[in-house]
Amino acid sequence: MTSKVDDRGYYVLEKNTIVRLVFERLLACELSDFNHQNVLFGLEIEEQEVEGQRAFCITIDSSYGLSGSLACRRVVVADVRPADADGCPAGLADADSARQ
Repeated sequence: MTSKVDDRGYYVLEKNTIVRLVFERLLACELSDFNHQNVLFGLEIEEQEVEGQRAFCITIDSSYGLSGSLACRRVVVADVRPADADGCPAGLADADSARQ
């Protein structure tokens, strides 16, 4: 999000990106309210000590749907892709419409 505002009064978004995270070797998991549309307000990852060992504690703050927390030994950034303004992988919509 930038500090720019468009003609409708909305903040201008730039560099939309889809990031796929993999949480490995789960130690704890408490998730709730998963549904058809899970909009995150925030995702926080903190390194902490759990049961005497290094772990990552993840907090999922909900705007709508999924919320909760989990702890794991490893967090992997599995994929990073540019996205369009609708959150779809960039170029995917064009490729699908070109096939039809």
